[in-house]
Amino acid sequence: MSIFASLLLVAYNYCTLSYTMAFWSKTEWEPELDRLAANGFNVALVTAGLPKVWQDTLREMGYGEERIAAFIPDGAAAAWWNMGNLEGLGGPVPQERIEKDAELGRWLCAEMRRRGIEPILQGFTGLVPSGSEESIDQGKWCGIFQRPALLNPKSARFEAFAHAWYRNLEKVYGIKPKYLGGDLFHEGGNREGMSAAETTAAVKKVQSLQQEAFPGAIWMVQSWQDTPIKPVRDGLDPKHTIIEVLDKDMSNTGAYDYKFGDLPWIWCEVMNFGGNTGLYGGAARFRTLDKIPGKSKSFRGYGMMSEGLETNAYCYHIFLNMASGRREKATIGEFMRSRYGKCDWRIATAISTLERSVWDCRRRQEGCVENVMCARPAFDIDNISAWGPRGGTQHDPAKVAAAAMLYESAYEDFKDNANYLDDLVEIQMQVLADRAREVLKEAKDNPGKRQEFLDLILRADELAARSANWRLDAKEARCRAQAGEAGALGYRRMITTWAATDRDAVRSGLGEYAHRAYSGLLKDYYYPRWKLFFDTAR
Repeated sequence: MSIFASLLLVAYNYCTLSYTMAFWSKTEWEPELDRLAANGFNVALVTAGLPKVWQDTLREMGYGEERIAAFIPDGAAAAWWNMGNLEGLGGPVPQERIEKDAELGRWLCAEMRRRGIEPILQGFTGLVPSGSEESIDQGKWCGIFQRPALLNPKSARFEAFAHAWYRNLEKVYGIKPKYLGGDLFHEGGNREGMSAAETTAAVKKVQSLQQEAFPGAIWMVQSWQDTPIKPVRDGLDPKHTIIEVLDKDMSNTGAYDYKFGDLPWIWCEVMNFGGNTGLYGGAARFRTLDKIPGKSKSFRGYGMMSEGLETNAYCYHIFLNMASGRREKATIGEFMRSRYGKCDWRIATAISTLERSVWDCRRRQEGCVENVMCARPAFDIDNISAWGPRGGTQHDPAKVAAAAMLYESAYEDFKDNANYLDDLVEIQMQVLADRAREVLKEAKDNPGKRQEFLDLILRADELAARSANWRLDAKEARCRAQAGEAGALGYRRMITTWAATDRDAVRSGLGEYAHRAYSGLLKDYYYPRWKLFFDTAR
């Protein structure tokens, strides 16, 4: 039996479920679950239903309805609530929506298990609403968002909270989970007054309560930035822990030398940030994934942990086949057959060109080179989001343009294939984004270049309209169907200001983080911003 048959293949980090799946219904989830099963996934994160678990648990623990409502955020902000970064953003959430979300979560667990996929459900780590009695304030995330507090692990309420949490978790989802999620001190957090030894003891308590509720359960702990910190690692039981190493290094020189002592770990790609819509990938690095099992005795598998999963399909094809031990399937021909139904030399040549350029990252960076059309206007722009790549493009725009022409030349033979149209638009949009970056460099002193830049935005808007996957109105319609106008507004907030106001977007650095070059958004949001800037710039 291949060693890959015994490895875990895990789907999603928390961010994925907001940036990609916020306000999904069974209609979107059904084919997604089929794709997971077909690609060999055996574990997947589920967060739909957590508002109901929190509501029932907080009521049981004596919290008032007003405080509970102020704690639960909307679906677009739920990921960072579940990671302990914020509370309440986009709320209050209507009760009807909470019940609908709980029903979806229960259905997801049943459908996943029917397909051989084990759900990861949220464990209790001690996080509670800010200001709770006997709690340690966790401060602010990104300078503006109030974090949930950490309940004092020594308090009697800690165990009572955990017991209530696990009762309600099982009641809402209808299963006893084998995997539990949840992190402490994610992207910061306050341990003031807690020594290293006390932190370690708290982690041991969290895990002992997990085992009490669900014997044998595995705690899936995210490793991102400096987490899990050493005092946390020291408290983890290797028999019941797996570290999810979220790796943003997609470069072809990236290593796999992670040190967690005896703690088992899985390697997780993070190729996309915020659901951004640029071409980017680590195909060359993915082709080395099958070498990891022989290098580490504590290695347990792979994770698909991109924050957005709707772009760069070819790179995921390589990743999934290599992570499943199917090297023979990690080819351009197999990709075309599975995605388009047939092969074509023009598309094959285009993919080969992209794999040797924009899909073969040569430097460590956080996601794609960003689209300046979506930037807060200025003449001198390198990165759009606060943490976006700097230093210009890491690929040759001429190669992307050549690949786009080859893809376009196959249009008559593939025009009825939705996957082909998505990929064609994606590549052509990158050509326009690359051109806009060059034009902007000359726009300060050349009015003609300013007009060319504006024309590029309108051309991009028309191009994006060719694919439903690139249209804002199609995305918002899905959100409205699930969560009404509030869902559409929450989605729009997430992909523009991120925070509740533009002022907070600037203060937090999160503005434009999840920017998308969607039709409708380009014409009605980015174009007027840039036109106003050019008209008033001196």
